[in-house]
Amino acid sequence: MSLDPAVATSVALGGAVLGIILGFIARWTRFCTLSAVETAIYGDNTVQIRMWVFAIAIAAAGTALLVHGGLVDISETVHLLPRFAVAGPVLGGLMFGLGMAAVGTCGFGSVLRAGGGDLRGLVVVLVIGVTGYMTIRGIFALPRLAYVETLSLPLPIGTNATLGSLLIDVAGLGFPSLKLPIALGASSLLALWCLAGRDFRTNGKALAGSTIVGLTVIGGWFVTGWIGGDEFNPQPVESLSFVAAAGATVIYLMTFTGATVTFGVGLFIGVLAGSFLAAWKFDELRLDAFDDPREMRRHLSGAVLMGVGGVLSMGCSIGQGLTGVSTLALPSFLALLSIWAGAALGLHLLFSGWSLWPRRR
Repeated sequence: MSLDPAVATSVALGGAVLGIILGFIARWTRFCTLSAVETAIYGDNTVQIRMWVFAIAIAAAGTALLVHGGLVDISETVHLLPRFAVAGPVLGGLMFGLGMAAVGTCGFGSVLRAGGGDLRGLVVVLVIGVTGYMTIRGIFALPRLAYVETLSLPLPIGTNATLGSLLIDVAGLGFPSLKLPIALGASSLLALWCLAGRDFRTNGKALAGSTIVGLTVIGGWFVTGWIGGDEFNPQPVESLSFVAAAGATVIYLMTFTGATVTFGVGLFIGVLAGSFLAAWKFDELRLDAFDDPREMRRHLSGAVLMGVGGVLSMGCSIGQGLTGVSTLALPSFLALLSIWAGAALGLHLLFSGWSLWPRRR
């Protein structure tokens, strides 16, 4: 069944608008996963990690309200399958985190870099897109389906691995009406932890940036779930993610005359545009390239790790770390923690001068 081109175009335009906002804000506030991990470990500064968690709190609360209000149905998304994925989130998350450290940013950050004229970011994005697509539908999909997807814990039909479903449906505690309070309570605890840090709560730029990033996740669910909720040809319900979006954009540009634009393509192009606008406004537009073959090798190896790892973990630092966690799916939390752990390990290897990944300049 083909998708309605008019609805698909509307959803893609919505994705582009969200992407412009996200790209501009993320570049302006330096919203970066790797930087958050690096400053927390080596800089004794938790402002950026609190920005990340506060964005999660905003996104999770808004997602719960959208679902409870019947505005969107996210039950068919990859995050709410009736199984508890273990191998994919852990293995893929570690791979993605290592790759992120090698490159110096994640896939989303590479898009931001490319928007400002950094050719290294462009190369990384292209490699992530190709290897990610190879892992979704290409030759790397065979071992993924055979060895990774099978290593998960099945759950009863009609349940999923979200916090509310595990407590109420699987554990048999009853009271389905408690799912919304559980979600809002978890979001509030995360927000309170963030606001407990004086450096964060007194930083207006950090507060505004993380809030807007969280709202774009909610906006993604709304655009695809409400605007894209065509009765006959509904669009896939999704929100922010960049490994699959990078691959989809490459494929779309190569098959333009016979392809239908998607939310992910609009989002990807929008982030590029938003980053360009921010770089132009703040006088950061400049062409950069690899300094030497060793730096190029490090970026290429990191991009491959992120492309493959991002699919194994069912999302990148944004796709799982924000979008997935906004559903309060525990495998998404597992993936995010694995990404952070992989990044910490990768940073240690970089700073110790591993020959494959020379120290960053």
